[in-house]
Amino acid sequence: MNEPIPRHHTALNRNQISRPVRLTLESNLIQTSSTILDFGCGKGHDVRYLKENGYKCIGWDPYYSPKTKPKSSDIVNLGYVINVIEDHKERVEVLKKAWAYAKKILVVSARHNLEQKDEGLVAFKDGFLTRRKTFQKYYQQDELKAWIDESLNENSIAAAPGIFYVFRDAELKQ
Repeated sequence: MNEPIPRHHTALNRNQISRPVRLTLESNLIQTSSTILDFGCGKGHDVRYLKENGYKCIGWDPYYSPKTKPKSSDIVNLGYVINVIEDHKERVEVLKKAWAYAKKILVVSARHNLEQKDEGLVAFKDGFLTRRKTFQKYYQQDELKAWIDESLNENSIAAAPGIFYVFRDAELKQ
């Protein structure tokens, strides 16, 4: 494949918040005093929702919000980003960058193998090319946990299938 993979084509149009952000809110891990960075925010639906509901949130995305300067925040959401990166080394770098911005919690989510459907997927590297010529890597739950833990040298905690929390704040972890 000679042309770059159009990762931005994987950004969804949503009319509700993403599952990782919803679960983090429902778990009371996001407080009104929290600062939030959506690292790889896509079209910014979670950022808009959080701001409209009184949360201090910024979103950075290399395609849709490249001018936003990411900054250290209490909560960093890395929502469905790593599964669209076709290069394993770059995946690890992005995870580590997101972790570096997290003061208290990093929320990592990726497509779970239970979501994989036979949609004309073509095997490519350690994942698949879709009909839209985007890349998707589907993770098994234990595979995603092991990858996060090994990459960050931390112990992540499962919040749901395909969604993990990595805590810097030991009190919150309890």
